[in-house]
Amino acid sequence: MLIALKKAFFDVFKSNIRGLLWATVFITVLLFGLLFFGFSELARYWQIKDMPSVSIIINAVGVLAFFVLALFLFPAVATFVAGFFMDTAVERLESEHKNLPLRTVPLSESIKMSGVAMTKSVLTSSFLVPISFIPIFTLITPILFYYLNGRLFAREYFFTVALRYQDYEKSEKMFKDHQKYWTIAGVIIVFLMTIPLINIISPLVAVAFMQNLFLEKQK
Repeated sequence: MLIALKKAFFDVFKSNIRGLLWATVFITVLLFGLLFFGFSELARYWQIKDMPSVSIIINAVGVLAFFVLALFLFPAVATFVAGFFMDTAVERLESEHKNLPLRTVPLSESIKMSGVAMTKSVLTSSFLVPISFIPIFTLITPILFYYLNGRLFAREYFFTVALRYQDYEKSEKMFKDHQKYWTIAGVIIVFLMTIPLINIISPLVAVAFMQNLFLEKQK
């Protein structure tokens, strides 16, 4: 699995993938830049002119809240953005592998799958963020975050790749037969999405990673 991950990092910087990579990075950074701007404006709205010390605290809390939300929401948002490019990435990566003919999957279907995964991940994170501040749950929240999102993104990225090679029934059976294997891959993907700098390229790395694993299982 680690060999497949290492190969995925090399794959996304190849000339035929690089354009998709930078497009994904640009849109993701732009979205979070707008989110940060929104938080800054909201914090400014709540500033108290006659109490500068309170305003400083409000600003600090606003910045902290932004980074906490960004950490929890990044996998969902980045995956949704990458959903516009995933099928093209699979197609271009397959031109390197030259293993099997690809099936056609409508762009609307890819965006729908990414949207469903994003919604479920946002709901999961919305539940985990508040309880992370409760002392008794502080230590287990990261475990729940990686495990629950790992299961979600394992399915999302697996089916993004698998449906280009085989029909839904075969893909569903393959996923269920090796569910633990794909879940571990999903946890690795989510972990990459929480590492600064690496996280902005992680969605396409995840596609290449899952494609490498899928083709290995096909042998």
